[in-house]
Amino acid sequence: MNINGTFYNILNNETVLLWAIGIIITVFLAVFAIILSIYLSRRTDKKIDATKEELKETIRQVNVPDRPSVTDFIDGYPKLTEKTIHETFELALKFRDQQEYDTAIKTLHTLLVYNPTKEQHVAVLSLIGNTQYLQEDYLSAKKSQSEALEIASRIQNKIAISVASGNLGVLCSLAGELNKAVEYYNKSLKIDHQLGNKLGEAANLGNIGNIYEQKGEPGKALKYHKKSLKIHHQLGNKLGEAQNLLNIGIIYGHTNKPDKALEYYNKSLEITQQIGHKLGEAKNLGNIGIIYRQKGELDKALEYHNKSLKIHGDIGNKLGEAADLANIGTIYGQKGEPDRALEYFNKALVLHHQLGYKLGEAQNIGNIGNCYWGKDEPDKALEYYNKSLEIAQQIGHKLGEAYQLTNIGIIYRQIGELDKALGFLERSLKISKTIKAEHLVRKTEMIIRDIKKNV
Repeated sequence: MNINGTFYNILNNETVLLWAIGIIITVFLAVFAIILSIYLSRRTDKKIDATKEELKETIRQVNVPDRPSVTDFIDGYPKLTEKTIHETFELALKFRDQQEYDTAIKTLHTLLVYNPTKEQHVAVLSLIGNTQYLQEDYLSAKKSQSEALEIASRIQNKIAISVASGNLGVLCSLAGELNKAVEYYNKSLKIDHQLGNKLGEAANLGNIGNIYEQKGEPGKALKYHKKSLKIHHQLGNKLGEAQNLLNIGIIYGHTNKPDKALEYYNKSLEITQQIGHKLGEAKNLGNIGIIYRQKGELDKALEYHNKSLKIHGDIGNKLGEAADLANIGTIYGQKGEPDRALEYFNKALVLHHQLGYKLGEAQNIGNIGNCYWGKDEPDKALEYYNKSLEIAQQIGHKLGEAYQLTNIGIIYRQIGELDKALGFLERSLKISKTIKAEHLVRKTEMIIRDIKKNV
C-alpha cells in the first residue's frame, strides 16, 4: 500500500471541499451585501423623500432685489389648526409683504405669547431676523439669527441650523466679515448636502463663490459658481442658471477678461428673456454696460445702462434704478464730465436715502467724494469720504470702512500730511487683513511703502 499516495488523495479531497465551502460563503455574503445595499438605499431614498417633504413644510426662500436671498424657517406654522395662532402668523407675513416691517415684527413677537415649542421659537426668530434684513437693520437681524441658531443647535434641528447659518452668512457678507460668512455658508452647505437639499446646496455654493470674488480670489470663486451652475442645470432651475452665469460673467469682468464676461452675460441675458425675468434682464444689461465701459466704449455702455434703467423703472425697482444711475455717473466721470457725474450720483443717493439703503448711501457718497477729488477739491472730497466712512462704521461694513480709510489716506498723502496719511492707511490695512480683502491689502501696502520710501 502506498501510504503517502493515499494520504495525498485524502488531502486533495478535503481541500476541494474547503474551497467549495469558501465559494458558497463568498457568494452568500455577496448576495447578502447586495440585498442589504438595496434595502439601505431604499431606506435612504425614503428618508431623503421624507426630508424633502419636511423641507417644503419648514422653509421658504425670500428673494430680495439686488441683495442676496435669505430663507425663512417656518416649522409648519401655515398648517397649524389653532385659529388665533394661524391668523397671527398670516397677518405678520401680510404686514411684511406690504413693507410694514415694524408692525410685522410686533405681530411676530405676539406669537411667543402662545407657549411655542422650541422649533416654533426658532421660526419666530428666523422670521423676525429676515424682516429686519428686509428693512436693512442688519445688526438686529444678525442678533435674531444668532439666537435662532443657538436654540436650533441646542435642540439639534438640522434644517433650522442650516437656515440660520445660511442667513448669518448673508449678514456677515454684507458687513464685510467675509471669513465668518464662508464659515456659516459651509456649515449650511454641509447640512444641505446631508439632507439632500439640492437647491440649498446650489444657493450656498453660489454664495461662497460671491465671497471669494469679494476676497479677490477669482479662481476659487469660479470653482464654486460652476458647481452651483451644474446643480441648477440638473434641477432645471433656469433662474438659478441665469444667476450663476451672471456671477461668472462678473468674475471674468473683474479679472480683465471682458470678452469672456460678455459671453456669460449674454448667455444669462438670453435665459432671463426666455423666462420673462425682467429683473434678471435688467441686471445683465447693466453688467454688459459695465464691460463696455471697461473696454472704453463709453457711448455703448451708456446705451446698455439706459436700457437697464428703463426696465428697472418699468418694474418699480428703485434699488436697480439707483445702481444704473450710479453706473451712468461713473461713465460721465470717465468722460471727464465731473459735474454731470455728480448729477447722477446725487440722483442715486436720493433713491438710496429714500429706500433707507445705508450701504448704497455710503457707496454713492464715496463716489461723490471721488468726483470732488477729480475736480481738485480735496477738502470737499475728504468731507464726503468721512461721511461714507461714518455710515460704513454704523452698519458694520468692514470692507467699505477699509476702502474709505484708504481714500482718506491717499488725500492726506497728496496734500503732504504724511503722518496723517500713514495713520489712516495703517487702520485700513489692519481691517483689510482681518477680513482678508487681499486686493485692498496689496494696494494699501504699496501706498504705505511708497510714503515711507519718500519720508
